[in-house]
Amino acid sequence: MALPPLRPLGFGEILDGAFTLYRRNFVTFILTALIPTAVMIVGFVVLGGGFVAAATTDDPTALIGAAFGGLMLLGAVAIAAVLIMWGGLTREAAQSYTGQPTSVGDGMRAGLRAALPLLGSMFLIGIGGMVAFFAVALLGGILIGIFSSMGGAAAVVGMFLMFVVVMAAYLGIIGLLFAVGPAIVVEGAGPLEALERSFTLARGALGRVIGLMLVTILITYLPMMAVLAFTGGFAQMMNPQALPTPGQFITQQVLSMGVGILTTPFMVAVIVLLYFDRRVRTEALDVQMMTDQLAVAGD
Repeated sequence: MALPPLRPLGFGEILDGAFTLYRRNFVTFILTALIPTAVMIVGFVVLGGGFVAAATTDDPTALIGAAFGGLMLLGAVAIAAVLIMWGGLTREAAQSYTGQPTSVGDGMRAGLRAALPLLGSMFLIGIGGMVAFFAVALLGGILIGIFSSMGGAAAVVGMFLMFVVVMAAYLGIIGLLFAVGPAIVVEGAGPLEALERSFTLARGALGRVIGLMLVTILITYLPMMAVLAFTGGFAQMMNPQALPTPGQFITQQVLSMGVGILTTPFMVAVIVLLYFDRRVRTEALDVQMMTDQLAVAGD
């Protein structure tokens, strides 16, 4: 199947186009996801087991040392690896969709360049997320208080409304921020500018963006949920006191990251196609690129 030309795409066309990008660039995408993930896996094997072992002891000094030592280092390595991976995959998906050459080296270099702006955007999103969390918690507390005062079934209704409010806020944030990565990698935007670009591109189509992101998240994370079920992760969630052994923890993390190597490129491809679709619909990007190509051909 050929990739759809640069034009407005339907819901299904974006998903089909992402699968096509994935198949066409399978080796490039997998290697780009594998290299940073391999660094994370080594970190989990070296540092993660020690933290779990410390958590299963009664020595608070050992736990604090593990948390502020190896675990913080592991977190820093993981964040850097994920940012480089997402930046690299975004570059490769955008290059492939617009008919330009792709390579693992080019993608990794783009990921390295984009890592700091992506980190900056994460910081801004984190601050905004905390504000949104407190606002939603305040609203939810008011709803629960009102319905709980009525007693009986009304309390259940209040809890349900709280769940609806939280999910709506979560999905809305995902929809509004969908284009932050492409804006940084493709356009070279800074952290704040990337947030503004994403808000602009999502405006007028937030429901459609949320729908596509929700389907993509399900496709991407269902295999990871299967890994958790297979390795006993769900049972540990239901009983927080049943901490995993170091071997179980490392197995869960390594298998989950291994699945992520296969699924993350598809999610990135969907986001990139949705980004270009919104630019075509709101900025006539297809006409602009065609005009540029004709100008180059005429020179």
